[in-house]
Amino acid sequence: MDRTMKWISACIFMILGLSVVLQGQSSFEVEIVEEQFMSAPGVQSYAWGMSSDGKWLIIGGRIEGLHGFMPRNAFDPNYNNARIYVIDVEQKRVWSKSLAGLPPEIEDQLQSTNPEFVQVDGYLYFFGGYGKGPNSQNFITHPAVIIILVDEVVNAIIHNLDIKRYFHRIEDPRLAVTGGQVYHMDGYFYMMGGQRFDGRYNPMGHPSFTQEYTDAIRKFKLVSQGGSPLSDYSEWKSVQHLHRRDYNAIPQIFPDGRKGYTMFTGVFQHNADLPWLNYVDVFDNGYEVRDDTLKLSHYHSAKFGIWDSAQNAMHNIFFGGIAQFYYRNDRLVEDRNVPFVKTVSMVSRDSNWNVTERKLDFEMPGYLGAGAEFIHAKSAEPYFHEHGVLVLDRLPIGKTLVGYIYGGIESSRPNVFRNPNRNLSSASNRIFKVYITRKDIVNKTQSVERTKHWGIYPSPAPSNGEVTLRVNGWNCPPSTSVGIYLIDAAGKLVQSWRVSADAMANGEWRIPLRGIYPGSYLVRVESCNTQTTLPLLITEE
Repeated sequence: MDRTMKWISACIFMILGLSVVLQGQSSFEVEIVEEQFMSAPGVQSYAWGMSSDGKWLIIGGRIEGLHGFMPRNAFDPNYNNARIYVIDVEQKRVWSKSLAGLPPEIEDQLQSTNPEFVQVDGYLYFFGGYGKGPNSQNFITHPAVIIILVDEVVNAIIHNLDIKRYFHRIEDPRLAVTGGQVYHMDGYFYMMGGQRFDGRYNPMGHPSFTQEYTDAIRKFKLVSQGGSPLSDYSEWKSVQHLHRRDYNAIPQIFPDGRKGYTMFTGVFQHNADLPWLNYVDVFDNGYEVRDDTLKLSHYHSAKFGIWDSAQNAMHNIFFGGIAQFYYRNDRLVEDRNVPFVKTVSMVSRDSNWNVTERKLDFEMPGYLGAGAEFIHAKSAEPYFHEHGVLVLDRLPIGKTLVGYIYGGIESSRPNVFRNPNRNLSSASNRIFKVYITRKDIVNKTQSVERTKHWGIYPSPAPSNGEVTLRVNGWNCPPSTSVGIYLIDAAGKLVQSWRVSADAMANGEWRIPLRGIYPGSYLVRVESCNTQTTLPLLITEE
């Protein structure tokens, strides 16, 4: 598809959405809107970080579509992403700098594909990745992590300054992983699944490479000086259950309150070139295999999780990608060639650990999503849990930009595998805004009846450094979770607090307001399936 046809397609499919009703208490709607940003680079299977002012740092991956399948052109180094990009999605500006000039081992690794990566505070950790750079003799999975100072690199690229000092590389063979996923929780890195692939790719199985799945979840801390760089290391290994790569892992808040991750499906089964259809839940002390069958998303794609704390439910949304099954005219079809698909799907887990998978009512406007990433919007950070999931109950009623889908592979048709024509797929530069519209559908009669039993009033009014919310007639259980939200005149969430009813002292909660601009606001309190909203005027201290 040429650029003209892509632009026409973007206009036709600019806005797509789905409304999801959750157990009669609340609802949310998912919507994607294509951003017209033609100067963004096309890249897939990359790593990304975000500066403190919201600019994207894009590193690694490939600037072609699906890789070649014959040894002479598979993962051609000419299609490595050999530049670092800084993208300001709001201002639609792009800066870049060549990796040339960095130490050879850093230059090579930073243009590899399918690395594991995670940002912790201002540091982007770039693990492993597969490829061959101009200074390497062989194709390898890099046995190292590169620690990147995000703000410093972004500033240096924008101002065309030297970037060498902002990269630190640590070697360890246990970090030679590509196609896995890594996250950081409570001081530990969790590197889940993936493989070590060394040598020239060859689909016929000829001895031009060695391939070893990790079959493991590796938990560790990093130490930059002295001794082994990996400390407090533990490994949970299962050839049967953890033999998977190129899958989606999403942070979870589980029904019992524990934090962790879910490894959704992935490839390949031991005895067939088919994806796994089950999934694995990962906790801080181990993992559990779940045998529910998931059919609509099987390969690394753009994705994110939504936690509905009021319903104690998790919703995981997957945009496009590759799958063994898809819908054609509302009929589920199986294709054992595992094609590119347009499906947008959601896997939900309720408070009783029951899991359901559904196709959403809109599709991606093309065969998009594989090797793409969901990048949260900087403005939406207050709505995200520290564990990385969007918290539905923190969103204001109405429509909120929560993030973007960027890059990945765009295919011209479902099945282009093993076809020598490179023009059948490309590295996408398309960007889609992702909106969540939170709706209030609480039964109004029930709500009015319950609010007769308790009311909340601000004091003093107007307020400056602190507001006391006085509660009359409270009748909820002591352990009840209470959400308190400060919303500005434009309907945007300014700050939120999550407290418990037993934190109430003398029939009141005290809420700090320091650092909040003077003006007219709303305070919304949600608890016991009831919502109360009241006006608040904040004055200068």
